[in-house]
Amino acid sequence: GGSRPRLDMHGAGDRVHELNKAAAQLAKEAAEPFNALVAGDIGPSGELLEPLGIMTPDEAQAVFEEQITGLVEGGVDLILSETMSDLEEVGAAVRAARAVAPELPIVVTLSFDTKLRTMMGVTPAMAVTEIGAMGVDAVGANCGRGPEEMHTILEQMVAVRPEGLLLIGQSNAGLPHLVGDHFEYDADPATMAAHASDVRAMGIDIIGGCCGSTPAHISAIATSEQTTEQAAVEATVNATIDSTIVDTFRPAIDSAVVSTEQTAVESANGATVYATYAATYAATIPKTQLTTVKSTEQPAYTA
Repeated sequence: GGSRPRLDMHGAGDRVHELNKAAAQLAKEAAEPFNALVAGDIGPSGELLEPLGIMTPDEAQAVFEEQITGLVEGGVDLILSETMSDLEEVGAAVRAARAVAPELPIVVTLSFDTKLRTMMGVTPAMAVTEIGAMGVDAVGANCGRGPEEMHTILEQMVAVRPEGLLLIGQSNAGLPHLVGDHFEYDADPATMAAHASDVRAMGIDIIGGCCGSTPAHISAIATSEQTTEQAAVEATVNATIDSTIVDTFRPAIDSAVVSTEQTAVESANGATVYATYAATYAATIPKTQLTTVKSTEQPAYTA
């Protein structure tokens, strides 16, 4: 982490502002060609808060404010507090973000264990309810044991989501296994892409990856979501065309003269007119419309 308690472990506690600002600037330079947002990431302080530890909530807030100040000066677009487990510490991080950069969106994710609770006993439903009440923009989960467990966690979050709150899921790429002299995670890019499509259909707004996620994993997730969005656009356009055609020709069909010979002729002509109209209508739809339909539903991709 980039907070003072974490940097103190490496003899760099007096460089909190310098290192966080530099990290944010480097990330902005890398993201600029892709028009991507950069999140200022703050993890747990590394200290337990009272009464289990000796750090007070006010002290925790001061720790986070110091780190966030450097990130904001480096140009981050939002604040992401992730891998959290204690709601009291989350509250300190949220207050710090508001104190330093009240204009920036705030996203919070917690890490859940095999019992579907954080280290401090917080359930997915509790996380959404209590952190959502803090007024943040998005709540979710990161890390964990892989896509299958993340699916269950996010399912519980969706069930209690209040209106207007975004949900985020960033699963690990499975679990690490020792292969030769290095570790490899057991969820390949295709598995993560399938997971992304699954939770997107569930209603998750922001989808990404955590430990073990490589550029190939993130690319697979992005490609999967783009395919899903394109299918949604095409379905919307087709439905619009069909509805317009029915509305246009229904009066003529209802008032048609019913006679055997005339009906046969009108049916043949009607089929030709229907096909011509459909093709003409489709050709008149601006390409920009095809790329903006449901654009507000496109998820953000994070690593």
